[in-house]
Amino acid sequence: MIRDIFEGLNARKSGATEIANFLVLLLRKAASMYPGLADELQTLGLSMSCRCRDLATVLSELSQNLPSRDHKVRTAFVQSVQKGGFKNRRSAKQFGIHISRRVWRTASTTHKPVSRLGRPRIRDDPAVVDLVKSSALRNSVETSKFMMVPSQNAKSKEVVVRRWTSSPLQIYLEDEQLLAKMSYMSFTRIVRAECPHVRKVNSFIANMRADLHATYDKYFQHFDDAETVASDNPDPASLCRKYLLYVNQHTQKYRKELQAVSRKLIFALHEKEGPVEYELQWLCKLVAAYQFHRVSSNLQSDACSAHIDALGPGEAILWCDWKQNLSIPMTHVQTGDQYWATARAEVSCFGAVLFLGQEAERPRKINVLLLSDIIEQAALAASQQLSILAKELRDVSSITCWFDAGPHFRTYSLLVWFQEEPVRGKSLKLSVNWYLMLA
Repeated sequence: MIRDIFEGLNARKSGATEIANFLVLLLRKAASMYPGLADELQTLGLSMSCRCRDLATVLSELSQNLPSRDHKVRTAFVQSVQKGGFKNRRSAKQFGIHISRRVWRTASTTHKPVSRLGRPRIRDDPAVVDLVKSSALRNSVETSKFMMVPSQNAKSKEVVVRRWTSSPLQIYLEDEQLLAKMSYMSFTRIVRAECPHVRKVNSFIANMRADLHATYDKYFQHFDDAETVASDNPDPASLCRKYLLYVNQHTQKYRKELQAVSRKLIFALHEKEGPVEYELQWLCKLVAAYQFHRVSSNLQSDACSAHIDALGPGEAILWCDWKQNLSIPMTHVQTGDQYWATARAEVSCFGAVLFLGQEAERPRKINVLLLSDIIEQAALAASQQLSILAKELRDVSSITCWFDAGPHFRTYSLLVWFQEEPVRGKSLKLSVNWYLMLA
């Protein structure tokens, strides 16, 4: 096996540095599988090969060229040498890596964090942090926006932005536990550190209330007193409809109250209410569509995940859809030729995910992303794109498709392709799931 590996490296005309890196990775893998292997190698006194000596020479030259005054850089280099398997200065000196006794001792010393004097910080108490996080989640609602936040397991992860239902100061003052445990400054600091996705989002409702309140300070007095909107977390769609109904009937319903203040106030409110009512009508449709999307997406995700987990041998799940067309080339600055379409081309983007059931194993997953100059998103173009998966479907007896096109003639034309191309006359069980929410 070793002979085959080195023959392959020689065939690639690998240099000394590439082979040295390969050997280092090989030794690290062996040390992780067999604990204590590094100590055994040093006990046997095995010397490095001539090609590994080149790596040691590079390290030696690097140590000599490091700036002598940059203590942090030299310490980091020595720590890397120590982690690489050199247990003492003598073993490093054999390969030309000269490190002084003081620098080696400094790098070997583990510096313990110095404890702060005085009482412990309230922000370091896990119970207090959990209290703030639960309060932030309880007094916020999800939005349609996403953001990246730091994670312990990965560099960052994508989360849904949440919006405060009221001001953080009001939430702090109304919570007796928060008042007893911490100050408002500590509360805001813990929220910024532990719940960065909970923030104040510019809301049309808030801006609309502030604008109408500036015109007439008692405009929403009857609306806030109603029991129908007194719940802590009202449904966004129903809340938008209630605001629309209230703004639409406010001037007519409370005309006597407005005339007692000023007749000019009625005309001023008319100018404000017209654009607000128009925006609220659009907002009601948008929120209702978003809620429908969220519910249908959750139903679809749960059903598809359960179907994938129950996939057996000879069964397949195909998930495909057209994406938005792209313009190439993609540049940060658009030139005149690109704007006038003389140096721009439109391409279609087709994506598919194929799950193949296997015996006593997790389903095999195949991802496909195709760019084509056929910009018509029709059944014929989709069947041509799916032909790349035909060889993977030869031995499949059951295929379940997930589409969002709906049961019309274009989808029927695509289903004919499954009967002709992949199976070549063999019997095939074909099922189709549509992305629809059943009431």
